[in-house]
Amino acid sequence: MPINALRRLSEALAFEVESLSISSMESKRNVMDLLADMLQAINPKNRMTVKDEVIVDLVDRCRANQTKLMQVLTTTADERLLALGLELNDALQCALANHDAIASVPLF
Repeated sequence: MPINALRRLSEALAFEVESLSISSMESKRNVMDLLADMLQAINPKNRMTVKDEVIVDLVDRCRANQTKLMQVLTTTADERLLALGLELNDALQCALANHDAIASVPLF
């Protein structure tokens, strides 16, 4: 691999690692909390309720945040951020599983 390419890759990874901060995790958690609150407020027996535009947007953002979070967590050496990130990932999985359970309710 050429040295320039290696340096760019290293810089890109450093940027990704730097982007995992307490404030970025708080932002991701706020999106997830909003989704969880909205899912609590809807009828879980009616899967059409999860097709609301706001809920769809929040689910998309949570899925994207979870992907970004996992990519960064695999490269971080900061144990505190790793622990917080893993906790956030678990919470994201729960919120998304709740959404998916409601979305899979059969129509009658």
